[in-house]
Amino acid sequence: MAHLTKFLMQDHARIFRALDACAKDPNSLPTALAACSEIEAHMTIEEELVYPLLRDEIDGREADESEADHDRVRELIAQIRDLEPGDPALSTLMQQMQKEVGEHVDHEESSVLPRIHEHLLAKEWDLGRIAFGMRQDLLGDSDRPKSLAAARTVPNAGWTGGSVPNAGW
Repeated sequence: MAHLTKFLMQDHARIFRALDACAKDPNSLPTALAACSEIEAHMTIEEELVYPLLRDEIDGREADESEADHDRVRELIAQIRDLEPGDPALSTLMQQMQKEVGEHVDHEESSVLPRIHEHLLAKEWDLGRIAFGMRQDLLGDSDRPKSLAAARTVPNAGWTGGSVPNAGW
């Protein structure tokens, strides 16, 4: 999981799932805001880890173009955050978001990530670990379900020692 390009592609898939949820419920501001948070976390990781590397060691122009894509997406996110629930503009803004993000990811996965993979193979492993840690810090654990074992644990019913897995049965 620590490989940078693999991490970024998995994060792209996570973003597309969030955008698909928005397409299924185009009037849900909470769903749109959740997608925006996923996208912002991803952009922060790219801007702090990937683009400096791309700029310094591979292609500065490519990094500049990617950051310009992010600026357009940030403008859309700001507009979405200014909306009130039920605002009819949400659907249009999310369609624009899907288009912008889709084009950016297509280019990144077909051109940028393969170049990073070829050029920086050894460094990528450490950067992947850092990216994963950043994502956890940016989004926290609130969007992750509890483990199955934790879900089965019930509060102590009088025994000492805390919770009892499966209620002691």
